[in-house]
Order: sequence, then structure tokens, then C-alpha cells
Amino acid sequence: MIDKQQLRILILKANREEPIQYIDTCLEEMTDRQINTVFGGLYYEQVIQSMQPQVVLEQIKVFLKESLAGVYYAPFDMNSKNFDWVPPQTEAWYSELSIWLDRSCELVEQGHLKIGKECLDICFQLIDKQGDDDTVFAHELGDWMIHANHDYTAVYENLQ
Repeated sequence: MIDKQQLRILILKANREEPIQYIDTCLEEMTDRQINTVFGGLYYEQVIQSMQPQVVLEQIKVFLKESLAGVYYAPFDMNSKNFDWVPPQTEAWYSELSIWLDRSCELVEQGHLKIGKECLDICFQLIDKQGDDDTVFAHELGDWMIHANHDYTAVYENLQ
């Protein structure tokens, strides 16, 4: 078993290129869920939050289009052993939806009411479609799988 504290010390002592190589290897070997857990906050802060309102709306429209096209749909034969398994595509869909809900709420908070509302309209359209057609697949899915940091329902209701 690798001692994590010793490993941390070794990484800190390494030359500048080695940690970057380790990170590259990690990104190749990690699942999308692991990458999101480790680097999701950094990505959100550096990429998503820096997007201009119109770009956010465009990206949400792309997400809508991909969702309706079945990009995130991953059905599987359920049985008593795998009934609680959630496909990576389903996790990715809820993760992305959560990101866009949060960013839409931030737009509203920043005073971009029209675009923020339009973004939230699309997100709520997707929430209404979860489990319908070929949008997203899981045995038991629902709003409980959304992990947004904002109270998107309250923000949306205040816009009405």
C-alpha cells in the first residue's frame, strides 16, 4: 500500500515536469466521475464561470440538442444484481445539467435576467424530459440526482 503522505512529499520534491506527467496519466486512467470529483471545481471556476452569458446559452442549447439526440442515453438490461447501477452517461447528464443550472442562476444573480431565464427554461425543459424518450436512462432517476449548489427552483420562481 502506498503511503499517501510520502507520495505527496515526493511529488512536491519532483521537478516541474514530473507532476504534469503524473496528472496526464491520471487523466488517462481515471473515470469521468473521478475526474469530475477531483478536478470539477477547478474546471467550473476557470472555464464555466468565465463564459459570457451568450456563450452559456449557446452551450446549454448544445446540451439540449445532444440530450434530445440520445447522446447521454445508455440503456442496459437490469436485473436484481445491477438495478441500482447508474451508467456513466447518466451521471454525466446530471452533472452537466447541474453545472448549467448553477451557471444560469449565477447569470440571474449578476443581472442577466433575460438570458438567465432562457437558460433556466431550457434546463427545466430537460428536467421535464428526464426518463422520457431517449434522453437519459436509469432505473430510478429524478431531481434527487441533480447536485446544483443553487436553489434553482427558487431563482426560477422569482423570475416569473
